[in-house]
Amino acid sequence: MSTYIILKKNFSSLNIDIKRLKYIVISHEHQDHAGGLWYVLSENPAVKRVPGLISG
Repeated sequence: MSTYIILKKNFSSLNIDIKRLKYIVISHEHQDHAGGLWYVLSENPAVKRVPGLISG
């Protein structure tokens, strides 16, 4: 199962609206920690990344 699908299911099961996120914290830039970031950014380009390791 792709990171995108897992992340989407997890947000949905927690009733989190990605478009309402203000910040997302990434511990480090490995795929298992940041792999779904591009999905979040595509749904909410205004979300601030902490730390700003990945430009968008």
